[in-house]
Amino acid sequence: MSGRLVDVTARRAKVELGDGVFATCRLSEDAESPTASPKVDLASLTAMLSSRWKGGGGAPSIRTGQVRSFRIAQLDPGAKTIELELAD
Repeated sequence: MSGRLVDVTARRAKVELGDGVFATCRLSEDAESPTASPKVDLASLTAMLSSRWKGGGGAPSIRTGQVRSFRIAQLDPGAKTIELELAD
Protein backbone atom coordinates (compact mmCIF):
# COMPACT_ATOMS: atom_id res chain seq x y z
CA MET A 1 0.00 0.00 0.00
CA SER A 2 1.13 3.57 -0.44
CA GLY A 3 1.02 6.47 1.96
CA ARG A 4 2.35 9.98 2.45
CA LEU A 5 4.94 10.68 5.15
CA VAL A 6 3.55 13.33 7.47
CA ASP A 7 6.13 13.43 10.29
CA VAL A 8 9.57 11.80 10.30
CA THR A 9 11.88 11.24 13.29
CA ALA A 10 15.02 9.12 13.62
CA ARG A 11 13.10 5.97 14.59
CA ARG A 12 9.53 6.40 13.40
CA ALA A 13 7.44 8.06 10.74
CA LYS A 14 3.77 9.01 10.81
CA VAL A 15 2.11 7.97 7.55
CA GLU A 16 -1.22 9.15 6.13
CA LEU A 17 -2.84 6.23 4.30
CA GLY A 18 -6.06 8.01 3.44
CA ASP A 19 -8.23 10.91 4.52
CA GLY A 20 -7.84 10.87 8.32
CA VAL A 21 -6.28 7.37 8.43
CA PHE A 22 -2.79 7.39 9.97
CA ALA A 23 -0.24 4.69 10.75
CA THR A 24 3.28 4.53 12.16
CA CYS A 25 6.30 3.11 10.40
CA ARG A 26 9.42 1.82 12.15
CA LEU A 27 12.54 3.23 10.53
CA SER A 28 15.14 1.88 12.94
CA GLU A 29 15.96 -1.71 13.87
CA ASP A 30 16.18 -0.62 17.53
CA ALA A 31 12.50 0.33 17.52
CA GLU A 32 11.53 -3.29 16.84
CA SER A 33 12.87 -4.66 20.11
CA PRO A 34 12.08 -2.48 23.11
CA THR A 35 14.23 -4.74 25.31
CA ALA A 36 17.32 -4.34 23.12
CA SER A 37 20.52 -3.87 25.07
CA PRO A 38 21.87 -0.33 25.00
CA LYS A 39 25.40 -1.77 24.83
CA VAL A 40 26.85 -1.38 21.32
CA ASP A 41 29.87 -3.10 19.78
CA LEU A 42 31.49 -0.14 18.02
CA ALA A 43 33.90 -2.29 15.99
CA SER A 44 31.11 -4.29 14.35
CA LEU A 45 29.01 -1.15 13.87
CA THR A 46 31.92 0.60 12.15
CA ALA A 47 32.51 -2.42 9.90
CA MET A 48 28.82 -2.60 8.96
CA LEU A 49 28.60 1.10 8.14
CA SER A 50 31.84 0.98 6.17
CA SER A 51 30.61 -1.94 4.03
CA ARG A 52 27.29 -0.20 3.36
CA TRP A 53 28.98 3.04 2.33
CA LYS A 54 31.43 1.24 0.05
CA GLY A 55 28.65 -0.84 -1.50
CA GLY A 56 26.39 2.13 -2.02
CA GLY A 57 23.78 0.64 0.27
CA GLY A 58 22.33 2.32 3.27
CA ALA A 59 19.17 3.71 4.66
CA PRO A 60 16.79 5.09 2.05
CA SER A 61 16.26 8.83 2.11
CA ILE A 62 13.08 9.47 4.08
CA ARG A 63 11.55 12.95 4.07
CA THR A 64 8.24 14.49 5.06
CA GLY A 65 5.85 14.78 2.13
CA GLN A 66 7.15 11.74 0.21
CA VAL A 67 4.74 9.08 -1.03
CA ARG A 68 6.23 5.63 -0.36
CA SER A 69 5.20 1.98 -0.52
CA PHE A 70 4.57 0.11 2.74
CA ARG A 71 3.65 -3.34 4.06
CA ILE A 72 1.39 -3.82 7.07
CA ALA A 73 3.50 -5.24 9.90
CA GLN A 74 0.86 -5.20 12.64
CA LEU A 75 -2.80 -4.30 12.85
CA ASP A 76 -4.58 -3.82 16.20
CA PRO A 77 -8.32 -3.18 15.71
CA GLY A 78 -8.94 -2.78 19.45
CA ALA A 79 -6.36 -0.01 19.83
CA LYS A 80 -7.06 1.25 16.28
CA THR A 81 -3.37 1.26 15.37
CA ILE A 82 -1.52 0.23 12.24
CA GLU A 83 2.23 -0.52 12.18
CA LEU A 84 3.94 -0.38 8.78
CA GLU A 85 7.27 -1.38 7.26
CA LEU A 86 8.90 0.18 4.21
CA ALA A 87 8.28 -2.02 1.18
CA ASP A 88 11.20 -0.74 -0.88
